[in-house]
Amino acid sequence: MGQLFELEWLGGATEHFFRRARPDASTVPWGTIDTSRYSPELLAAVRQSWTEVSMNEYRAAASFAELVRALIEAMAPLDMIGMASDFLADEVLHTELAARVAMELGGAAPLEVDMDRFAVRADRSLSARQRANELMVRVCCIGEAFAAGMGVPALKLDSLPMIKRINEIIMADEARHQRLGALYLEWTADEWDAEEKARLSRVVEHAIGGLRTFWSGTPSAVVDGVTARGLRVEHLHELGWLESARAMPLAREVAQGLLTPLERHGVTIGSETRASLFG
Repeated sequence: MGQLFELEWLGGATEHFFRRARPDASTVPWGTIDTSRYSPELLAAVRQSWTEVSMNEYRAAASFAELVRALIEAMAPLDMIGMASDFLADEVLHTELAARVAMELGGAAPLEVDMDRFAVRADRSLSARQRANELMVRVCCIGEAFAAGMGVPALKLDSLPMIKRINEIIMADEARHQRLGALYLEWTADEWDAEEKARLSRVVEHAIGGLRTFWSGTPSAVVDGVTARGLRVEHLHELGWLESARAMPLAREVAQGLLTPLERHGVTIGSETRASLFG
């Protein structure tokens, strides 16, 4: 059953200890956006987007919790488990930052979530190492790597100081999350047999398919700096977003690039499947 996506903040001792672990929120120039400069249509669209970012970062926290459990059960190297565990706090911080942007723009958009199907989970009938393999591929090699690839160009936009600082914080963390996937492949991929490589190839196909909405469809045309929806591209950039005419080709390019490091370890998808995903 779905429920409204809502976040709670306790404050006091819990906030104190969380801020000691992740103090970056204090470096953001909150309260510096003049929303009167933007149309109600743009604010509604951007509030929706930042609310979705917050929800997806919350999902990433849940998925990293699953990944940490799988790494522990697979008896992965202790320092690798510690590295992955640290990312939970990153994702909680990202959830907070994105939610606060939505609130500064006028309030979060209503979204429903099904917490029973929220996190990325692996089949418990698989072995512990297989579960760790699958979750690492889904969470770090695909999910976090895609987020990093899409986020880096946003750092080059002429965004407002508050938005720019938030993107800097998130992208610095995403780079480390992506790196974990590469380190995991270096540690264990040589041990994968043909059957496991084939299974993980199907995992990759499914994971990439879940991203296809980012590049499918027709991008909004831009004429004289205004999109077909009547939104000024300059304003989109100020609030941290690429226009679809740039974002959609970028998403396809980034997703295609995710396959290269996996292919080096024998995890591949066929040409027909590739064509159906990216055509």
